[in-house]
Amino acid sequence: MNTKKITIELTVDEKNNEIVEQAMPDFSHRISPLGDQGSTLELVDTVNMMVSKSDAVLSMLSNAFAGDDEGVRPSDDVIFYSLKSVSDELADIKAVVSAFHKETAKQRA
Repeated sequence: MNTKKITIELTVDEKNNEIVEQAMPDFSHRISPLGDQGSTLELVDTVNMMVSKSDAVLSMLSNAFAGDDEGVRPSDDVIFYSLKSVSDELADIKAVVSAFHKETAKQRA
């Protein structure tokens, strides 16, 4: 059976004093399929995958500037979004490790 996790965030609309549901997207495709959910193996593999994606982007970007010839350079938009992709991936790593730490701290308590 293939299951999907859906998280619902509840916020209060102060103007109308009502609870508003906001669906949170499922980002499980960004987490390692190895190991049990919440395992150290899953965390390590997830971080390794994220670092590999960032390394690949940086490698392709640096190769565009490494040549001595005056070849075609990426546009400013391509450079910006490549660097933004790496920045977002690093923020994701921080969020994944933080969530893992919080969850394991609860289990140890």
